[in-house]
Amino acid sequence: MTTLHNVLWTSGWDSTFRVAQLLLTSDAVVQPWYVLDPDRYSSATELRTMQRIRVALEERDPSVSHRLRQTKVVGKADVPADEEISGWFRDLRRTQYWGAQYDWLARLAKSEGVRFEIGLKSDDAPSVRLGDLILRTKTPGRFGFDLEHAKGPKLLFQHFEFPIFDITKLESQRIAQANGYQDIMEMTWWCHTPLFNGQPCGWCNPCKHARSEGFGRRVPAPTLGRRVQYLMITKSRALMRKILPT
Repeated sequence: MTTLHNVLWTSGWDSTFRVAQLLLTSDAVVQPWYVLDPDRYSSATELRTMQRIRVALEERDPSVSHRLRQTKVVGKADVPADEEISGWFRDLRRTQYWGAQYDWLARLAKSEGVRFEIGLKSDDAPSVRLGDLILRTKTPGRFGFDLEHAKGPKLLFQHFEFPIFDITKLESQRIAQANGYQDIMEMTWWCHTPLFNGQPCGWCNPCKHARSEGFGRRVPAPTLGRRVQYLMITKSRALMRKILPT
């Protein structure tokens, strides 16, 4: 029986690795999801990148056209409210930093009645914090959430699965190379603040993370010129959020 995988896809390395892994090394069916955040400057770039990757996957394996479903794009403002989940998220943030996406992604998963596959790797900070609550399932290569021992706000993560929880980014690169889709992985996008010419900024947090994870070869040098553009873009976006109603 073919398994349907609900994958949160952003065009980034980790989520694209999971999509490619499923489609090019198994007969799985993938339902991608993308939450459109109006405050995310890179959204248009990410959506275009996902389309290019989709075409490349279909060219590599024609059956992908039937197994990779159209991406479900949901506006962040359209994600139903859920006070229990948002309350858990607020509690989490009182002691540690957690990205705001965990709140609305969990709310969306619950409202849709699905469990999202999320690209947390073994060396990501959230993975370390969740620790022993992520368990290997009976299905090879899949990890679920330990509801039996989870308490309090970390129950938020019951709405996710963690398929690449046991590998690092460099290990995923070796897997892609061994299975012949490294070239597709090179199409991925990570920067949150693309510059006026469409190139990565080299200064945002994802650019910094890419360097720290051993992917500095893909990140432009953080030059002064790039810094100026980065600040112009981020400050203008912040100003627009103050001026325009949400």
